[in-house]
Amino acid sequence: PARPTGGRELFGPAIVLGEGLEVVAALDSAVECGINIGDKVVSVDGMRVGGMPSKKASRLLAGTQGTVASFLVTRGRRALVVALPRIVDVTPERATPPPKEPGRKKEKEKFG
Repeated sequence: PARPTGGRELFGPAIVLGEGLEVVAALDSAVECGINIGDKVVSVDGMRVGGMPSKKASRLLAGTQGTVASFLVTRGRRALVVALPRIVDVTPERATPPPKEPGRKKEKEKFG
């Protein structure tokens, strides 16, 4: 279910976080700002996110279009600060699901 936004549009940086808050996908704009696939997010705008589920941490990324999210990431043994503009529309009412993988059939949902 979509979380209420009070009519506010929400935007996020051009990255996708996976398990362990690892960057699993990034658009060119994020890569140009210094993000690499495999980076692990430690904090967002000064708030520690370690141990947080990726879905909850991803919510912290959302904000007003054009504002900047500041990340502390680890890359191997190095810690880096990366600033990413919030440019991707993540408003729950309008966010589109990722495209389906070609050749995969949707599995039937099982209800117990």
